[in-house]
Amino acid sequence: MTKLYDRDRADFTRFFTHSGTKEVRSRETLRPLLILDLFAGGTNTGIKRVANANDRYSYEELLYVRKTYFSPEALRNANVETNAVCIYSQNKSFSTRLQR
Repeated sequence: MTKLYDRDRADFTRFFTHSGTKEVRSRETLRPLLILDLFAGGTNTGIKRVANANDRYSYEELLYVRKTYFSPEALRNANVETNAVCIYSQNKSFSTRLQR
């Protein structure tokens, strides 16, 4: 079975930067919040339901991240990065199968 997405190769969260002058949270702390926010928007679940479904992050935290880190440019760049990694992984897998 081919791996569709190699999360170790794609650090798409680096494109989400603070809209102000300095970042208050570390990248390690911010990464799960960004992924939850992306999940909430991508699945049309909403951040309220995502916040209610987990015990770790509150609605206020998710809303803060959405308002200060998300921009159309960041979403576009993250999408390009994720697609590039998926295509690279698929091409690598395909060329390996051809060599057999």
